Amino acid sequence: MLHFGICLSLQEAQLALPLGQTDGSKDRGEERPRKRRKLHEVAVFKMRDCQLIPTKLRTPNARARTKMKAQRLILEDGSSTESSVAASQGRLTSAEWLELEVEAAAIKEDGPWKKGLLPSYKLEKNVGPSNVGSYVELVCNRTRVKVATANATVKKVKSLTAERATAKILLEEKKKQLQESEQSMRLEASRVAFNKELRRVDELIARLEKKDQAHAVELAAKVKALVMTNKYQNGA
Repeated sequence: MLHFGICLSLQEAQLALPLGQTDGSKDRGEERPRKRRKLHEVAVFKMRDCQLIPTKLRTPNARARTKMKAQRLILEDGSSTESSVAASQGRLTSAEWLELEVEAAAIKEDGPWKKGLLPSYKLEKNVGPSNVGSYVELVCNRTRVKVATANATVKKVKSLTAERATAKILLEEKKKQLQESEQSMRLEASRVAFNKELRRVDELIARLEKKDQAHAVELAAKVKALVMTNKYQNGA
């Protein structure tokens, strides 16, 4: 912003000079040219002093841009040489310069996402286009991490699905084996019961055979006795 002073022109300065008298003594006639030359020199000096002098006023936006430029140089180069030049041109105080160095160190340590520099339009507006490359690299790294995480998740899901299918097959086999074992146990129990019943039947048959034999012997004895009795009676 320029501030211009308002000055009198050379003609106005000459008009403001006192007019000399036309008549007078010879001494006064000789002094008049010297006075005019002197007044002319004074008017020229005033004109030089009143020339347009540009005065650069510092506004808040200009100081903010100066601070941002110095901070960007610190972040890019890791050196305070160029940034100190920018600070001297922007008329930054030592306290402001120290604050800028602390903020730059915090940005380097914490990363741009902790300083609100993630959106690209904010990055270009507040920090400058020099950090766009690092921001793009940051986005690419985060994208690669997300893709790797997604791939790992997919692989884990596939592995869990395969394990689940294998476990299901094993469970079906165990269930089938258990059923076969139960059937075998039932069959064995039936066989044992059948054998027991068969032994009981055999015992009954043996008893009946013994009874039949005893009855046959008894019957034969009775028949013999009856024959002997009839024979004795006929002989008498």
